[in-house]
Amino acid sequence: KKISVPRATRASLNQEGTKVIAVVKPFFNQTREAKIKKTKKEDMPKDSLAIIDLKTGNVEKIANYKSHNAAEKWSKFVAYEVTPAKEKADAKKDKKDGDKKDGDKKEGGKKSAPKKDAKQLLVMNVLTAKVDTIKNVSSYKFNKDESWLAYVVEPEKKDSLGKAGLYLYNPMTGETKEVLQGEKGSKFKTPSFSEVGTMAFYANTDTAKAAKKNIDIYLYDIKNASLQKAAHNQMAGLQEGWIVSENAALSFSKDGKRLFFGTAPKPL
Repeated sequence: KKISVPRATRASLNQEGTKVIAVVKPFFNQTREAKIKKTKKEDMPKDSLAIIDLKTGNVEKIANYKSHNAAEKWSKFVAYEVTPAKEKADAKKDKKDGDKKDGDKKEGGKKSAPKKDAKQLLVMNVLTAKVDTIKNVSSYKFNKDESWLAYVVEPEKKDSLGKAGLYLYNPMTGETKEVLQGEKGSKFKTPSFSEVGTMAFYANTDTAKAAKKNIDIYLYDIKNASLQKAAHNQMAGLQEGWIVSENAALSFSKDGKRLFFGTAPKPL
Protein backbone atom coordinates (compact mmCIF):
# COMPACT_ATOMS: atom_id res chain seq x y z
CA LYS A 1 0.00 0.00 0.00
CA LYS A 2 1.39 3.35 -1.07
CA ILE A 3 0.85 6.44 1.07
CA SER A 4 1.83 9.78 -0.44
CA VAL A 5 2.16 13.03 1.52
CA PRO A 6 3.11 15.90 -0.82
CA ARG A 7 5.83 18.33 0.33
CA ALA A 8 6.71 16.16 3.34
CA THR A 9 10.26 16.23 4.69
CA ARG A 10 12.26 15.11 7.76
CA ALA A 11 10.25 11.88 7.99
CA SER A 12 10.90 9.56 10.95
CA LEU A 13 9.56 6.01 11.37
CA ASN A 14 8.78 4.63 14.83
CA GLN A 15 10.31 1.41 16.17
CA GLU A 16 7.21 -0.64 15.43
CA GLY A 17 7.02 0.56 11.82
CA THR A 18 3.43 1.72 12.26
CA LYS A 19 3.72 5.50 12.54
CA VAL A 20 5.65 8.22 10.74
CA ILE A 21 6.08 11.85 11.74
CA ALA A 22 7.09 14.41 9.12
CA VAL A 23 7.14 18.13 8.48
CA VAL A 24 4.94 19.31 5.60
CA LYS A 25 6.00 22.48 3.81
CA PRO A 26 3.38 24.96 2.55
CA PHE A 27 2.59 25.22 -1.17
CA PHE A 28 5.41 26.92 -3.08
CA ASN A 29 3.01 29.39 -4.70
CA GLN A 30 1.67 30.45 -1.30
CA THR A 31 5.16 31.18 0.00
CA ARG A 32 6.21 32.92 -3.22
CA GLU A 33 3.14 35.14 -3.23
CA ALA A 34 3.66 36.06 0.43
CA LYS A 35 7.28 37.03 -0.30
CA ILE A 36 6.23 39.19 -3.25
CA LYS A 37 3.78 40.98 -0.97
CA LYS A 38 6.60 41.44 1.57
CA THR A 39 4.58 39.67 4.21
CA LYS A 40 5.95 39.85 7.75
CA LYS A 41 7.86 36.78 8.89
CA GLU A 42 5.28 35.91 11.54
CA ASP A 43 2.51 36.03 8.91
CA MET A 44 4.24 33.85 6.33
CA PRO A 45 2.66 30.46 5.44
CA LYS A 46 3.57 27.93 8.13
CA ASP A 47 4.72 24.32 8.01
CA SER A 48 2.54 21.55 9.43
CA LEU A 49 3.45 18.50 11.49
CA ALA A 50 2.08 15.32 9.94
CA ILE A 51 1.39 12.11 11.86
CA ILE A 52 0.92 9.26 9.43
CA ASP A 53 -0.68 5.92 10.31
CA LEU A 54 0.86 3.30 8.03
CA LYS A 55 -1.86 0.74 8.82
CA THR A 56 -4.85 2.89 7.90
CA GLY A 57 -3.22 5.50 5.65
CA ASN A 58 -4.69 8.27 7.78
CA VAL A 59 -2.68 11.53 7.82
CA GLU A 60 -3.27 13.96 10.68
CA LYS A 61 -1.81 17.44 10.22
CA ILE A 62 -1.10 19.91 13.01
CA ALA A 63 -1.09 23.47 11.68
CA ASN A 64 1.23 26.36 12.57
CA TYR A 65 4.14 24.03 13.26
CA LYS A 66 7.17 25.61 14.92
CA SER A 67 9.43 22.75 16.12
CA HIS A 68 9.35 19.13 17.26
CA ASN A 69 11.50 16.42 18.79
CA ALA A 70 11.22 12.65 19.04
CA ALA A 71 13.60 10.12 20.55
CA GLU A 72 16.20 8.41 18.39
CA LYS A 73 14.34 5.16 19.08
CA TRP A 74 10.85 6.60 19.34
CA SER A 75 7.75 4.49 19.68
CA LYS A 76 4.74 6.66 20.44
CA PHE A 77 5.68 10.08 21.79
CA VAL A 78 6.45 13.33 19.99
CA ALA A 79 6.93 16.76 21.59
CA TYR A 80 6.18 19.84 19.53
CA GLU A 81 5.55 23.57 19.55
CA VAL A 82 3.08 25.52 17.46
CA THR A 83 2.86 29.22 16.72
CA PRO A 84 -0.36 30.59 18.24
CA ALA A 85 -2.82 31.61 15.53
CA LYS A 86 -3.33 35.35 15.30
CA GLU A 87 -6.72 36.77 16.15
CA LYS A 88 -8.42 37.83 12.95
CA ALA A 89 -9.05 41.53 12.35
CA ASP A 90 -12.84 41.02 12.14
CA ALA A 91 -12.84 39.20 15.47
CA LYS A 92 -10.85 42.02 17.06
CA LYS A 93 -13.31 44.60 15.72
CA ASP A 94 -16.30 42.62 16.95
CA LYS A 95 -14.73 42.35 20.39
CA LYS A 96 -13.97 46.08 20.45
CA ASP A 97 -17.47 47.08 19.31
CA GLY A 98 -19.24 44.55 21.50
CA ASP A 99 -20.54 45.13 24.98
CA LYS A 100 -17.70 45.52 27.48
CA LYS A 101 -17.82 43.66 30.74
CA ASP A 102 -16.97 45.33 34.03
CA GLY A 103 -13.66 43.45 34.10
CA ASP A 104 -12.52 44.83 30.72
CA LYS A 105 -11.24 48.06 32.27
CA LYS A 106 -8.80 48.92 34.98
CA GLU A 107 -9.42 51.73 37.45
CA GLY A 108 -9.34 55.12 35.77
CA GLY A 109 -11.21 53.90 32.69
CA LYS A 110 -8.15 52.43 30.93
CA LYS A 111 -8.68 49.15 29.14
CA SER A 112 -6.46 46.33 30.36
CA ALA A 113 -4.25 44.62 27.80
CA PRO A 114 -5.35 41.12 26.80
CA LYS A 115 -3.33 38.43 28.49
CA LYS A 116 -1.28 36.32 26.09
CA ASP A 117 -1.11 32.56 26.48
CA ALA A 118 2.14 31.27 27.95
CA LYS A 119 4.52 29.54 25.58
CA GLN A 120 3.50 25.90 25.50
CA LEU A 121 5.15 22.57 24.73
CA LEU A 122 2.75 19.82 23.66
CA VAL A 123 3.60 16.16 24.22
CA MET A 124 1.48 13.75 22.19
CA ASN A 125 0.98 10.01 22.41
CA VAL A 126 0.45 9.29 18.70
CA LEU A 127 -1.27 5.97 19.47
CA THR A 128 -3.99 7.47 21.68
CA ALA A 129 -3.87 11.14 20.53
CA LYS A 130 -3.61 12.18 24.19
CA VAL A 131 -1.76 15.50 24.57
CA ASP A 132 -0.07 16.86 27.71
CA THR A 133 0.87 20.54 27.96
CA ILE A 134 3.92 22.09 29.65
CA LYS A 135 4.13 25.88 29.94
CA ASN A 136 7.01 28.33 29.47
CA VAL A 137 9.35 25.85 27.76
CA SER A 138 12.29 27.38 25.89
CA SER A 139 14.05 24.18 24.77
CA TYR A 140 13.45 20.44 25.03
CA LYS A 141 14.87 17.05 24.10
CA PHE A 142 14.01 13.35 24.48
CA ASN A 143 16.52 10.76 25.62
CA LYS A 144 17.29 7.82 23.31
CA ASP A 145 14.40 5.54 24.30
CA GLU A 146 11.81 8.30 24.99
CA SER A 147 11.54 7.35 28.68
CA TRP A 148 12.39 10.95 29.65
CA LEU A 149 11.86 14.36 28.09
CA ALA A 150 14.22 17.07 29.33
CA TYR A 151 13.00 20.66 29.09
CA VAL A 152 14.12 24.12 30.15
CA VAL A 153 11.63 26.55 31.69
CA GLU A 154 11.99 30.31 31.36
CA PRO A 155 9.37 32.41 33.16
CA GLU A 156 7.49 35.08 31.27
CA LYS A 157 8.97 38.59 31.28
CA LYS A 158 6.17 39.96 33.43
CA ASP A 159 6.48 37.13 35.95
CA SER A 160 8.77 38.60 38.60
CA LEU A 161 8.43 35.59 40.92
CA GLY A 162 8.88 32.85 38.32
CA LYS A 163 11.82 30.46 38.47
CA ALA A 164 13.97 29.17 35.65
CA GLY A 165 15.03 25.54 35.64
CA LEU A 166 15.75 22.23 34.00
CA TYR A 167 13.20 19.44 34.43
CA LEU A 168 12.56 15.85 33.36
CA TYR A 169 9.14 14.60 32.30
CA ASN A 170 8.17 10.93 32.00
CA PRO A 171 5.57 10.74 29.19
CA MET A 172 4.43 7.26 30.24
CA THR A 173 3.55 8.15 33.84
CA GLY A 174 3.28 11.95 33.78
CA GLU A 175 5.96 12.18 36.49
CA THR A 176 8.04 15.37 36.58
CA LYS A 177 11.46 15.70 38.21
CA GLU A 178 13.10 19.01 39.08
CA VAL A 179 16.79 18.68 38.15
CA LEU A 180 18.01 22.19 38.96
CA GLN A 181 16.22 25.47 39.53
CA GLY A 182 17.44 29.07 39.68
CA GLU A 183 16.25 32.63 39.88
CA LYS A 184 14.83 34.32 36.82
CA GLY A 185 17.75 35.07 34.49
CA SER A 186 19.56 31.81 35.24
CA LYS A 187 20.86 29.95 32.20
CA PHE A 188 20.14 26.30 31.40
CA LYS A 189 20.80 24.21 28.31
CA THR A 190 19.19 20.92 27.33
CA PRO A 191 21.30 17.93 28.40
CA SER A 192 23.23 15.20 26.67
CA PHE A 193 22.19 11.73 27.79
CA SER A 194 24.50 8.79 28.41
CA GLU A 195 23.73 5.12 27.74
CA VAL A 196 23.63 4.35 31.48
CA GLY A 197 20.92 6.65 32.84
CA THR A 198 22.91 9.82 33.49
CA MET A 199 22.94 13.18 31.75
CA ALA A 200 25.14 16.27 31.63
CA PHE A 201 24.17 19.87 30.98
CA TYR A 202 25.41 23.45 31.05
CA ALA A 203 23.94 25.84 33.62
CA ASN A 204 24.62 29.07 35.48
CA THR A 205 22.36 29.98 38.39
CA ASP A 206 24.39 33.05 39.42
CA THR A 207 22.39 35.99 38.06
CA ALA A 208 24.89 38.66 39.19
CA LYS A 209 26.04 40.83 36.29
CA ALA A 210 29.70 39.94 36.86
CA ALA A 211 28.96 36.21 36.67
CA LYS A 212 26.66 36.15 33.65
CA LYS A 213 29.36 34.84 31.30
CA ASN A 214 30.30 31.96 33.60
CA ILE A 215 29.05 28.45 32.86
CA ASP A 216 29.18 25.22 34.85
CA ILE A 217 28.68 21.60 33.81
CA TYR A 218 26.41 19.42 35.95
CA LEU A 219 26.07 15.64 36.04
CA TYR A 220 22.71 14.14 37.01
CA ASP A 221 21.89 10.52 37.84
CA ILE A 222 18.27 10.08 36.78
CA LYS A 223 17.46 6.93 38.78
CA ASN A 224 18.94 8.20 42.06
CA ALA A 225 18.00 11.87 41.45
CA SER A 226 21.52 12.91 42.45
CA LEU A 227 23.15 16.07 41.08
CA GLN A 228 26.78 17.15 41.18
CA LYS A 229 28.83 19.89 39.58
CA ALA A 230 31.19 18.10 37.20
CA ALA A 231 33.21 21.00 35.78
CA HIS A 232 33.65 24.74 36.40
CA ASN A 233 36.13 27.53 35.76
CA GLN A 234 37.96 27.07 39.09
CA MET A 235 38.46 23.32 38.75
CA ALA A 236 41.90 21.76 39.15
CA GLY A 237 43.63 20.78 35.93
CA LEU A 238 42.11 23.54 33.83
CA GLN A 239 44.78 25.36 31.84
CA GLU A 240 45.56 28.81 33.24
CA GLY A 241 43.68 31.53 31.41
CA TRP A 242 41.18 29.04 30.01
CA ILE A 243 37.51 28.48 30.90
CA VAL A 244 34.74 25.94 30.30
CA SER A 245 33.15 26.63 26.90
CA GLU A 246 29.42 26.17 26.46
CA ASN A 247 29.85 26.20 22.67
CA ALA A 248 31.11 22.61 22.59
CA ALA A 249 28.56 19.77 22.63
CA LEU A 250 28.72 17.52 25.69
CA SER A 251 29.19 13.79 25.07
CA PHE A 252 29.76 10.59 27.04
CA SER A 253 31.88 7.52 26.46
CA LYS A 254 29.91 4.35 25.69
CA ASP A 255 30.10 3.15 29.30
CA GLY A 256 29.13 6.59 30.65
CA LYS A 257 32.26 6.85 32.79
CA ARG A 258 33.83 9.70 30.84
CA LEU A 259 32.34 13.06 29.94
CA PHE A 260 33.83 15.11 27.13
CA PHE A 261 33.53 18.90 27.04
CA GLY A 262 35.30 21.88 25.54
CA THR A 263 37.43 24.70 26.94
CA ALA A 264 38.46 28.02 25.44
CA PRO A 265 40.72 31.00 26.27
CA LYS A 266 39.09 33.39 28.71
CA PRO A 267 37.81 36.49 26.86
CA LEU A 268 39.81 39.65 27.51
